[in-house]
Amino acid sequence: MRKLNTLARSLQLLAAGLAVACALPAFAQTFQVANSTAGSQVAAAPISQIVANLNAGINNAQWTATVANNQATYATQVGNNAQATANWAGDVANYAANTAADAWNRANNAQATANAVAGRVDATWNLAIADCALALGGVQWIAYCQAVNPRPW
Repeated sequence: MRKLNTLARSLQLLAAGLAVACALPAFAQTFQVANSTAGSQVAAAPISQIVANLNAGINNAQWTATVANNQATYATQVGNNAQATANWAGDVANYAANTAADAWNRANNAQATANAVAGRVDATWNLAIADCALALGGVQWIAYCQAVNPRPW
């Protein structure tokens, strides 16, 4: 990017110098040539056309630099968006892992609750069988009480 800015500035300075050259009087556009023309004066190339061509080239270079800068900015934005998407995907994965861990904990707690309830039901059934046997006259009635009061599971 810095190289493009330096190039654009150099081209601007060159254009400014050529603009000054265009302002020279018309007689400055002729020059003494080497002995091959026997010292005659010849007309120089039209400086205004050269300057116009250089200005067009400079404008094209500046436009190219601007387009390159815009494309670099866009590429940076695309990269930033890709990073944001990757970060979001990481967050989603973390949330999914946390949700799975929470679900496992809840299932574990449900199993513990079910085990506790089963233990209480079993204890209650055992007490009911003991009460039945005692009411009928003793331990000899346990088998009968179990037969008429089957386990609930």
